[in-house]
Amino acid sequence: NLPPSPEVIIESLGALKLGILARAGHPLAGQSHVKMTDLALFPLAIESGRLPPSFPPYSGGLSCENSHILRDIVLGSDALWFSSPEIVECDIAAGSLVEIDVVDLAFRHVDVGIVKLTRRDSSQAMTAVSEFVRNILSGSVAEHAGP
Repeated sequence: NLPPSPEVIIESLGALKLGILARAGHPLAGQSHVKMTDLALFPLAIESGRLPPSFPPYSGGLSCENSHILRDIVLGSDALWFSSPEIVECDIAAGSLVEIDVVDLAFRHVDVGIVKLTRRDSSQAMTAVSEFVRNILSGSVAEHAGP
């Protein structure tokens, strides 16, 4: 969240769903009424060095910006992954990953956008990337997910 500025334009591209992901067969998979406190029993894989607010203190985990590495770790362990189910929809469809239904998960989506300076034009490449991301977030690109 940036404060308003006449020097900056924030262009919204859409939103990405967030959730808690686990391997099929994980102890929390298929359970109903899982709460945030239940997550503390398992290592947490996150794509940022900061734990989102409202997450319980947890028993270790991994912070890594490479979602492919985090995916592989979650597939081979009891680690939980705070990420977007949309980036692994092929794994979810295949049944190798599942989304854990956490009833009190506060962060269910993240807004995605581009911050630009008002006095600069976007390059053709930036315009193409913006349109591609907008299409992915709107669901109009058929094959955008998977490892």
